[in-house]
Amino acid sequence: MASDSRRVRDRFGEQERRWGEHDYWDGFLQRIAPSLASRAERLSFARVLRLGVSPGDARAFAQLNGEIDVRHVLPTIRVPTLVLATAAWEQELRSARYHAERIPTARLAILPGPDRIPSVGDPVPLIAELAPFLEEVREIQPAEAERVLATILFTDIVGSTRRAAELGDSAWRELLRSHHSAGARSGVGRTTTSCEEVDRSRGGTHACRLSEVCQLSTRSAANSSITAISSP
Repeated sequence: MASDSRRVRDRFGEQERRWGEHDYWDGFLQRIAPSLASRAERLSFARVLRLGVSPGDARAFAQLNGEIDVRHVLPTIRVPTLVLATAAWEQELRSARYHAERIPTARLAILPGPDRIPSVGDPVPLIAELAPFLEEVREIQPAEAERVLATILFTDIVGSTRRAAELGDSAWRELLRSHHSAGARSGVGRTTTSCEEVDRSRGGTHACRLSEVCQLSTRSAANSSITAISSP
């Protein structure tokens, strides 16, 4: 597992370093999208990819995807699900089968062709799978969910008792509102920075502490009560 993670980091590290090199993208797309038959086609497609994201963000996004583990969530999915995979890519095919076997409402569709990127090559098989699936979903009447999956983020303002005494009731309530707003807006990775910025505008600083994990909770939609909490 560690060696796989290291290989992923190395691969995307190389991509970030060689982001603007035509030879890198030409070779990369030859491997994963052989239907792009000419160098000109591959470089044109690569330009679209590069314009969509910065090299640093592409690497961060790939690393984030590599760290996400949703295996324990798959059996809780209760909506129509279409899992797509290309027959020529064995690793993706194994992953697709794993997902389809564990999502109760999933259907697996294996696409022909040599390309890892679904939008490359012959679009007819892809459309043939997507069109009836979307028609089926459109006809389904949404039902009231009995259970929903929610994420709870626990944060703590360090030295909150002392800070509340220093600021007074009104300023403390305003700080709490800013703290909660910053956390909801910025996400886990930037909450501390946002909180510090909030308090710095008042002539001081404070630190926010996140809990060890974000808890995943399954809640009953009927009474909004938490019925189970799991920690990854």
